[in-house]
Amino acid sequence: MFLRTILVAAAAAVGLAGTTAGAATIYHATSHYENGSPEHSAWFGSGPQGATGSKSNHFLFENTLAGEDPFGTFVVTGNTATLTGTVRNAALQGFDVVLNLIEVADPGKYKTVGGSNPDFSQWKFYDFTSAQLISKTAGIASFYLEMRGDGLKVQFGVGANDKDPLKLGLSTWFTARELNCLGDQCQSYHGDFNIVLEPGGGSGVVPLPASALLLPAALGMLGAAGRVARRRKA
Repeated sequence: MFLRTILVAAAAAVGLAGTTAGAATIYHATSHYENGSPEHSAWFGSGPQGATGSKSNHFLFENTLAGEDPFGTFVVTGNTATLTGTVRNAALQGFDVVLNLIEVADPGKYKTVGGSNPDFSQWKFYDFTSAQLISKTAGIASFYLEMRGDGLKVQFGVGANDKDPLKLGLSTWFTARELNCLGDQCQSYHGDFNIVLEPGGGSGVVPLPASALLLPAALGMLGAAGRVARRRKA
């Protein structure tokens, strides 16, 4: 009876550890291209205030500084996803991108490349659970992002970057509102993300802390069960 109790407890712990891990698919994110050059990863319609230089409102993953990756990272785990990375404009003013997403139903409204007919049934759609552009440059504000509210969602799939019907991509349209500001002094802009995605880390298992704690305990219980069984046989 004691042995069976240990085995049942160990099996339960192993099962719980397994359920707290999620399979993650990881992609490298880069800017969409126009005329052979990266055009933008993130774009602000008229700003942001303080940004300077050529195309001051076009921010690219590729415009990196030493120690920064020249691409973003898009990770899909079950019905959630994240987009992270650093984008900079031609003057190297930048933001850290932090988008946390939750999958939603097909909204029935899309932005597509003119004349293309993508297979929308193969696309996934997401809403923001939290979304920020965190400034890395003095004099430029940080922003939280909201969906534009016109029925469009984050779209992910072949042709979904709104620029290239043949590539796997992602795009969304947002309103950026300044963080930590006062009333009518707050900046607000319309903008978008348009990115190309490539497998950039394959598929793996991302364990949650609970599984890391439970699995050693489960193995310990199984070891104890084995020792008890050997003693009883002796």
